[in-house]
Amino acid sequence: MGFNCPHCSQSIDNAIPKERFDEVNKKRGELETQLSNAQRQAAQADALATQLDAAQKELGATKNQYKLETTFLEAGLTDPSEREVFGYYFQKQAGNGGITEPSEWLQTLRAPEAQVPAALAKLLPGQQPAAPASAATQPRNPAAAPPPANAGAKPAAATPPAFTAADIKKMSPAEFGQNYEAIRAAHPNLGLPPRR
Repeated sequence: MGFNCPHCSQSIDNAIPKERFDEVNKKRGELETQLSNAQRQAAQADALATQLDAAQKELGATKNQYKLETTFLEAGLTDPSEREVFGYYFQKQAGNGGITEPSEWLQTLRAPEAQVPAALAKLLPGQQPAAPASAATQPRNPAAAPPPANAGAKPAAATPPAFTAADIKKMSPAEFGQNYEAIRAAHPNLGLPPRR
């Protein structure tokens, strides 16, 4: 495209008229604005996608917990602390033997030949706790006379358990696992086995 110099009227090759230059610059500015808007919207979409994933995971966990609670209630486990113990054992054993549904798991526990953990056997009518591995592995404890009583000792005041049933119910499975030994010590009547 040719252009004549305004001073000498000589032809200048490859010169761009100011109108064309301004038009291209304006178009470039519009495109840069559109690009920055698109990048901002993409960042917002990524943030929303992350929030959606987190909400879906939370919903899935809530649905699973609801399903677990409903199944245990239908099975007659009305005490929240009992449901929590069953929930702990179910989550610990979920997937073993291909069982992923709480109702199937309860049916296997109620089977006559089932090896039921002692903590659960106490809560299921008619169930016996699983037998120890073998008598040979059990340490022998011969009956010994109890030590003499300390006549000057005063009984210690009973301390409340570190975790109440309400505290335990509010715990997530991860928190329950972290505090398992303390809960086991505070509530020996549950019969929770020691960790391996």
